Amino acid sequence: MSDTIFDLDKVDENIRNSELVYDEMEDCFMQSYYLGSCLNIMPSGKYYLPFACSNVTEEEAEKDHEYYVLMEAELDEINAHITSGEGDPTDMFITRQYDIDGVIALLELNIRKCSNDIYLIDSREDIKELTKLGYDIDNINCGFSDEYVVCEKCNKAIYVYSSMPDCATINESELLCGDCIREDKTKQEQLIEDVINNPKRAIAILTEKILEEHGFKKCSCDSEGNICKFETGLHTHMTDDPTKILENAISRNPYKEYIFEVTDANMFGVEYTIWNRDKNME
Repeated sequence: MSDTIFDLDKVDENIRNSELVYDEMEDCFMQSYYLGSCLNIMPSGKYYLPFACSNVTEEEAEKDHEYYVLMEAELDEINAHITSGEGDPTDMFITRQYDIDGVIALLELNIRKCSNDIYLIDSREDIKELTKLGYDIDNINCGFSDEYVVCEKCNKAIYVYSSMPDCATINESELLCGDCIREDKTKQEQLIEDVINNPKRAIAILTEKILEEHGFKKCSCDSEGNICKFETGLHTHMTDDPTKILENAISRNPYKEYIFEVTDANMFGVEYTIWNRDKNME
């Protein structure tokens, strides 16, 4: 004779074959199936409430409680539990609840959760799978996967259509977010090496303090020490040429190496400055 109440494999199969619904009040997805009436399941064969139990003895109530605890303990092994019916309170159901991550896995949707809790969606069809269950996709912070890149170290999603995305590619291969680079001095130097004396690349994610720690100083454009500021873009006054700027800087001081830093960017143009440090600095 079996010492268990449930055949958990059969229970799990029944749950998986049940309709998946979204409960807005509980803010969760669930699958349930009818187990039976408490009048046929519980040892006492009675229905009662803690505050209305004159129809049951203390011994009967204790046996019911022990049996209920055993049922819940077994069902907990398959992430399920007992619930009551909304119509007939004597009805008992076995229910499994899912949060949004659980239902994404259950439905095998092409939706990826990143470490900063942004969900990246490959297709509108995946959204439809959730909305047809009654779920409001605005409940989560999400976007389409072609609008983001993902840090290869921390799995953070970065929106690429901002004017200055907080990410960079190291050695033309490793895509990292700004936080991972700012926390790693080796990655900082690798990024710097990628842009040194390169008029086609600039740094936008390192702080002035970090650049100074790597030996850089902002270039001044005159004897009064005014910092060089440049603009390139669509407006008529945005005519600075990074290639010419770099050529002029090197010709004036060939014993330095230079990097450009973007200080602001928008749809009409980019503002930047130039830093230098002594060559061969350890």
